[in-house]
Amino acid sequence: FPVTIMNRPLILEFIKYVMVGLCSTVMDWGSFHVGVVRLHIPYLVGMTISYTLGTLTHYTLNRLFTFKMRTDQAKKQLAIYLTIVGISFVSNLALMSLLVSGLKLHVMFSRVLTTGMMLVVNYSLHKALTFNQRIYRSV
Repeated sequence: FPVTIMNRPLILEFIKYVMVGLCSTVMDWGSFHVGVVRLHIPYLVGMTISYTLGTLTHYTLNRLFTFKMRTDQAKKQLAIYLTIVGISFVSNLALMSLLVSGLKLHVMFSRVLTTGMMLVVNYSLHKALTFNQRIYRSV
């Protein structure tokens, strides 16, 4: 589609989401690398720790920067966010297990693949549910 036909605010929002994702990914992958490659902790434990750090970064930056979300229903929003993150996390663990243990791919390469696979799915779910202003206005 030509840029003139596309929804520019949506494109800019997605670019911000990707930028926040990059910051979160640096936190996630950096701590994963330190834990698994440098400290030799099991990759699924390392992924749990790194995913948690990346998730905290991701939620905070998306709430304040990407979606500029201000709501007095922060508990509800956080519950929705954590539900999506939980589903994504289990999906990531399953994919990592398949790629590393099943296909014998390198852990960092597998981590890159799983992150890429989940990008559009996670953006769509967070836009539709976590950071959707209409959900919080209707209550």
